Order: sequence, then C-alpha cells, then structure tokens
Amino acid sequence: MKRIYLLIPCLVFIFTTCATLQENLALRKSLANCKYEFQKVEVANVEIDGIKVKKVNFNVFLKITNTAKVDAALDHIEGSIFLDSHKTADLSHRRFLRINKGQSVVEKFDVGVPLASAISSLGRKPDNIIVDAKVYVNIVIGNHTIKSPVAVQVRQSFPIPYDRIYSVVRQKGTRALDNLKNLFR
Repeated sequence: MKRIYLLIPCLVFIFTTCATLQENLALRKSLANCKYEFQKVEVANVEIDGIKVKKVNFNVFLKITNTAKVDAALDHIEGSIFLDSHKTADLSHRRFLRINKGQSVVEKFDVGVPLASAISSLGRKPDNIIVDAKVYVNIVIGNHTIKSPVAVQVRQSFPIPYDRIYSVVRQKGTRALDNLKNLFR
C-alpha cells in the first residue's frame, strides 16, 4: 500500500512535467512559424563632435506576427547593423515576450551607429542601413533555459534617412547659436 501512495505523487509529477515541456516546445515551435518584418528605422538622436556627425542613434522597429494556432514565446534576438557592407553596431533584445495567437507586436531596439568611423572606413557616405538579426528559440523548463541552435534569420535594408539626420543637426546648431546669443545679452 505504501508503494501506491509513493507512486501516485511520482506519476502526477511526471505528467505535469511532460505537459509543461510539451507546452514550452509548442510555444517555441510556433515562434519559428511567425512572420517577422523590420518596419522602419527612425533617427532618435544625433551626437555631434565639432562640425562632424559622430554618432547617430536609431530606433529600429521589428513587427512579429504570430500566425500559429498557439501562443508564441520569444526569448531573445541578436543582430548586427551594417552601413552598406560595413558592420557598425550590434543590437540585442533580452526581454521574454509572449505573443498571443493571431496577434502582432512591435518591438523597438535602440542602436547607436558611429557614422563618422563608418564613413572613414568606407571612404564615402553610405547609402543603406541594413539590419540583420537572428531570433533565437530556446526551451524553458521551470526556471531553467536550455539553449537551442534553432534561430530564424531576419534581414532588411533601408535607405539612410539623411534628411532627418540633417534636420536634427540643424536643430542642434540653432539651439547652440541661441544659447550663445543668450550668454552675451
């Protein structure tokens, strides 16, 4: 009789663990079936060194649409930013995200791109900003994450928004001149 009492909790534990594992595997598998699209790249800020544009901070927006019949789980994203063919920065997303079936989410990445050093390396002004990222699929069991080699590649090119960069530089220049004028009043 004691054996039966010991066997019942063990069986409940095994079935619960298997159900949790199955749910996690289904969430990760559905992530691979999602639709990924970099929607846009926006200029967030421009850092100026003297009269040179030293660094441009971009906001990159990735839209993830869950086309599966179950919820999806995103563990992390790793990627690179290229100006034409020159790698200039890395991007990462470390926030766990659950995407309900049939729903979409838009995730924002903040990326600083050293424009001056890229222009020096290329020997010219680059035309395109290329976002190249991998969406990693890991298995989570309880509090433990098991790394998986499964990843979905997403790559997209955008023209560099020089008009917006120049606009931000002009605004900063105007503010600097106004501050200088106010000092001498």
